[in-house]
Amino acid sequence: MNLHFVCTGNVFRSRLAESYGRYLLKNHPQFHLTSSGVNAVNAQDGPIAWYALKIVDDNDLIPYISQMWIQTSHELLANQDKVVFMQPYHLAQAKSHYGYTQDNYLVWDIADITPEMTDDEIIDFSQIQYNLIKQKVEELVNQLLIG
Repeated sequence: MNLHFVCTGNVFRSRLAESYGRYLLKNHPQFHLTSSGVNAVNAQDGPIAWYALKIVDDNDLIPYISQMWIQTSHELLANQDKVVFMQPYHLAQAKSHYGYTQDNYLVWDIADITPEMTDDEIIDFSQIQYNLIKQKVEELVNQLLIG
């Protein structure tokens, strides 16, 4: 089963969901997890945002993180069994920019950082969002393993 997570730049939310999901499913090789960003080509945070890397490191997820951001594409979305969009905006972008018409998706409400946040606020906010991501990924993994 191909499971794909989509956010804006693929440097924070979708990468955390992908890495945590890989961790949870490490003993289930039938699952293939990936992630991308609808605007990843505009990413200026490098391969991963510093605050996401801090979370990955703090939670021992380094072995499960993909090495580089990926730009969402029509082909990428077409080859997924399930797509998780971090916010409705990402689904709208997938439909309008990549011709996504499938109904095999979920839309979560995982917020992104904003430019006016201080570093301390970013650390606190990103941890809160990661906790939400963990909860959602755990629920999804449980559904996939049962059903």
